[in-house]
Amino acid sequence: MGTPFLPSAADQAHSTLVDLVVECHLAPEGWTDPGARRHLSALLARLEREAERQGLPAADRGYRKQFSLNYSAVFPDHSRIYLVDILVPALRGDDSICMNRETHRFPPTLCQWGGRLRDAWEAVAAALEGGTGFASLLAELDLVWVRWEELYVGELM
Repeated sequence: MGTPFLPSAADQAHSTLVDLVVECHLAPEGWTDPGARRHLSALLARLEREAERQGLPAADRGYRKQFSLNYSAVFPDHSRIYLVDILVPALRGDDSICMNRETHRFPPTLCQWGGRLRDAWEAVAAALEGGTGFASLLAELDLVWVRWEELYVGELM
């Protein structure tokens, strides 16, 4: 009898990522559930670590120098910081936000980048489940993420 198959650390990491993706496939209204948000937050943290593990360069986040003090506390440096509160509005396709009981409509460019982030997110999820092209799709997700983050946070400030 042969040696039993022992998955490598990379195989185990991939399996955990796939499990998190499956747990995070929710209807947009499900993202308000605290448990679902924890799963999504865990997945985002794993994607950050996986990008680092694979040596993928982070897209330039120099625009964060322009963030207000409150946002600078959330984004203290130029590293990858994937947050649920940044991702979910793009995934839901939000075209406005209610602040101080006033509805603020987002410009078309922001909505277009939200759609691009949603597409990149779905491509990464599909690659995880199918196991192909993951690194290049994760790099693309990062590029789209930074543009969405810059525009979205800029609208919120």
